[in-house]
Amino acid sequence: MFKGIHPRSLLSTAEEWHSFVVGISEGICFWKSEYLCSEDYLKETIHGEYHYYKAGIGIGVLCIVFAIAVLIKWIF
Repeated sequence: MFKGIHPRSLLSTAEEWHSFVVGISEGICFWKSEYLCSEDYLKETIHGEYHYYKAGIGIGVLCIVFAIAVLIKWIF
């Protein structure tokens, strides 16, 4: 099914990790995203690793949702 994807090549370079971590930080701190990364900054730093950036945003948002769910379960 996924013959072109090699798991060892995922997040194997510093640029890929950087894009992923910037995405996670924007996903977790979504209320400050316009201050953290302007479009010019993203164009300069993320280059061709935009898919890792978007995956990081998704993971960051899931972390927030999970934290809220745990907090609600803990309170009630």
